[in-house]
Amino acid sequence: MSAEPTFIARQPILDQDGRVYGYELLFRRNSTSESCDTVAEIASATVITNAVVGIGLDTLTQGRRAFVNVGRRMLLEGISEVLPAHRVVIELTEDIEADADTIDACHRLRRAGYTLALDDFVLNERTEALVPLADFIKIDFLGTSD
Repeated sequence: MSAEPTFIARQPILDQDGRVYGYELLFRRNSTSESCDTVAEIASATVITNAVVGIGLDTLTQGRRAFVNVGRRMLLEGISEVLPAHRVVIELTEDIEADADTIDACHRLRRAGYTLALDDFVLNERTEALVPLADFIKIDFLGTSD
């Protein structure tokens, strides 16, 4: 029996000089998919499994950092035990709110050496407590007013 093909898109994350700092790893159902139509938690789990076990982080990122989307459930269930802290940036998805459990999980990840990013971040009263914990804040400028 042959294994299902693995598809992961990678989007470059550039530094201020336009050099590739890392790659955001994104689930794709097939080789022609331009977006993800799968439940976010399943997509993230698939990317993590394929990136670490199937393909390998070094192959996908050419030795650079891998930015991996993590939803609330994966954050609270201890994603840190699966991904190497020195190789990844944990991207908290835009639907995560800054409640006590989330803040505790973020502190635990930071103590373990993880770098955190806020994905498609919108500042409001439900998210502002995450800002001091983030090393990166990603903003969708196309979807943001002046």
